[in-house]
Amino acid sequence: MTANFAAMSDADLLRATIHELREAALEHHWDDYTFDFAHGQMYTGTVRGNRELERVWAEEVSPARGRTPITSVRLPVDIEARLDARAVTEDAKPAEIIRRALVEYFDRHPA
Repeated sequence: MTANFAAMSDADLLRATIHELREAALEHHWDDYTFDFAHGQMYTGTVRGNRELERVWAEEVSPARGRTPITSVRLPVDIEARLDARAVTEDAKPAEIIRRALVEYFDRHPA
């Protein structure tokens, strides 16, 4: 069944596009960076400044729907290399190793 995009509201078209982006990410095994980059491009080019679409975006992309907040960290090259090597060894994403390391740190060093 093909959707009639011309008859869709802007909000419904955005919902459909977000869904398609998620499907593409799963089908093509995108890493978090690629997925977040594509999301950012969609937001910047389509959503930002449009109140109706910003509301839909918040409903569809909020952390409550399975996405978590993003925290950026600068790492020295040697630490990044060790992280990447460990990720390959453990067949895990670098973000997962960082999450585990933080949990272990907090468990060992209570405030």
